[in-house]
Amino acid sequence: MSFLEESLQYALGHFQAGRMSEAASTCQTILESDPDNAAALNLMAVIAVELGQTDTAINLAERTVALRPDVPAYYNALGVALSQSNRASEAEAIFQKGLAMSPGDAGLGASLANQFRRHGRHEAALLELQRLTDAHAGRPELFLNLGNTLREMGRLEEAARAYCRAIDLAPNDYQGYQNLGVIRVDQGEHQQSIAPFAQALKFKRAVKSKQNPAAGDFGLASATKLRHDRDQLRHLVE
Repeated sequence: MSFLEESLQYALGHFQAGRMSEAASTCQTILESDPDNAAALNLMAVIAVELGQTDTAINLAERTVALRPDVPAYYNALGVALSQSNRASEAEAIFQKGLAMSPGDAGLGASLANQFRRHGRHEAALLELQRLTDAHAGRPELFLNLGNTLREMGRLEEAARAYCRAIDLAPNDYQGYQNLGVIRVDQGEHQQSIAPFAQALKFKRAVKSKQNPAAGDFGLASATKLRHDRDQLRHLVE
């Protein structure tokens, strides 16, 4: 492994641990030695997306795609950044372009489904997510997205089944339990919401620190708030 490859692995490690400034600094070091390093540019674009720096993200992602138009995954950050900038039609076209090269790309497919959802095209989102969960039956985040879409469509028991599948696949991740608890509240089954919320609390507290600094504030009494907090039901930018 070369020095630049090793540095990129360090940057990815920092990013996955939520250390955005360290990840960005490492990428910048890579780019000082290799200004056309597409992998580093792509990670910088993803970091900018996470930080809400959409103009920067678009510029970085456009450079990445111009350098390596043959890598489907690189279209994801560009599409997400365009979506954040309310350039919906351009974002959809970018996701579709990436998927045309790699129809099985779960990240691009999930981003396209989220784009459909944000603009009220729930049937289109549902079709894409059903395709993805058939192709990637072991990816819990796809079942979370499927559950979110079904919930917004009012298909609550189907949403609950999707969340239960996400829990089966990732039993230590609080999101599946939390979302299942929200569904039970939506269904008026408050007693049945207690167990999944308790599990969510247990696992949220276990990972509070840097990944989730507000984890200790979550409790069973937050059920009503969670019903209306759509932002908590989201998928990590792939």
